Amino acid sequence: MQSHMAGRHFHKWILIVVAGELLFPFFTNPNQAQHLNALQKRVSKSDLLLPTIEYHNYWLFSTTTLADSHLTYGYFGRVHITDKISSCTGLEGALK
Repeated sequence: MQSHMAGRHFHKWILIVVAGELLFPFFTNPNQAQHLNALQKRVSKSDLLLPTIEYHNYWLFSTTTLADSHLTYGYFGRVHITDKISSCTGLEGALK
């Protein structure tokens, strides 16, 4: 009887840990403003691009694209800029 109860208790903790691992990325997924802010810090003329940048929210992570190229990706509250930013924007000289 004790081992059966211990097994149920263990499964309950496994479920809690798995749920936490799924909820943490969901609640820390960067929003569109955070992606655009990261781009503005990196590209001095990013205001020209803002109307054409698309934000994609995949619930656990997010991205921005321009002309089908990924500019940024974000997860756990952080936004990372890809190396495609200079080639797809044509703003190589405008990078900060």
